[in-house]
Amino acid sequence: MMTEVSDVNVLGEVSSSSDDTEGEESDWIPNSKIADWFGLLQRGVLGEDVNVIEIHLLAPFLFGVIKQPDGWILWAIEGELLPPSNEVILPGGAVNSLQVPLLKAALSHLLQLKPTIELINVMHVFKQLYEKKKLVSLKTALRLLTREEIIDGIFKRMYADYSPPAKKKACRVAVLLSLWQYCNHITCVMHRNENVVIETKKEFSEAEKQCEAMKQKGNESFRNKCYRQACQEYTRGIIINPFSYELYIERAQVYLKLEEYTNAQCDCDRVKLLHSDWAKVYYISAEVFLGMGKLDQALVQNIWGSVNCSSNSAEITKLLNKQRKRIDQAMFVSKQRPSSRKCTQEHVSASKPERKQA
Repeated sequence: MMTEVSDVNVLGEVSSSSDDTEGEESDWIPNSKIADWFGLLQRGVLGEDVNVIEIHLLAPFLFGVIKQPDGWILWAIEGELLPPSNEVILPGGAVNSLQVPLLKAALSHLLQLKPTIELINVMHVFKQLYEKKKLVSLKTALRLLTREEIIDGIFKRMYADYSPPAKKKACRVAVLLSLWQYCNHITCVMHRNENVVIETKKEFSEAEKQCEAMKQKGNESFRNKCYRQACQEYTRGIIINPFSYELYIERAQVYLKLEEYTNAQCDCDRVKLLHSDWAKVYYISAEVFLGMGKLDQALVQNIWGSVNCSSNSAEITKLLNKQRKRIDQAMFVSKQRPSSRKCTQEHVSASKPERKQA
């Protein structure tokens, strides 16, 4: 049975030797403070915090930017979620289709856990485990976490959802990496009093200014229908600022023109993470799915852009409405095809002359 968080201070129960802690700040945080933070998180007040945790967690996989320490990287490589260290990850490059959904699912399961003493103790034990002078092996870390009932429950739900095709080890490593990102964010916000959301926005804004020239060159090439050249300019800008949602949406439109639908959808996924309340990305994403012939998914993207984006302009609303009509028409035609084919076959059979017996 889970024990709800009270004012009893649980963090700090797992002590380390004086040699390890000498000269370091204490990570003691009152449970009441953590409970308040969790409460805000679960009521949706801290939506931007959740978004920042997800961006930093997925940065190596979606954006080719590693913001985590060496130990995290070693675990990710050993768990086969990141390529070997001798392989270069290009900013805004190709995305492994399995990694991102696994990590998103793992983080989602963690965010749904109630603020119990058991959860806080797991996070603290994990933090101490990670911050030892000699990092424990991936195998040891996974074995220790499996002993914790609430984490083992997440492992089992991940197995049910993603295995096969995902390996059990990949599911467990995804939970491990997500738990580290979750713990790290809480430590930054509550122990170091850092406003991670504001700092992240500032970082993105400053980098945006540095790639403005590439964006303008790309836009000019796009207007001139020089799509390959436009793609190169946008990519140069993305290398400077891998978190530019504007560059990704522009490049997605280039890929759409070139009928490179997988690349276009990857860029749309990046934009949805960086700027989820932007109707334009759902419009482009729907166009991509239309190009791929995936009408149901195109409809979902169109509806999401129309209903859930709060700051839609009149222009994008008009585009979404026209797009909806095209999707509905395509779905109507698609539903008519089987029956029309059947009627045609019956008509052909009926029109054939009967064979006379000899």
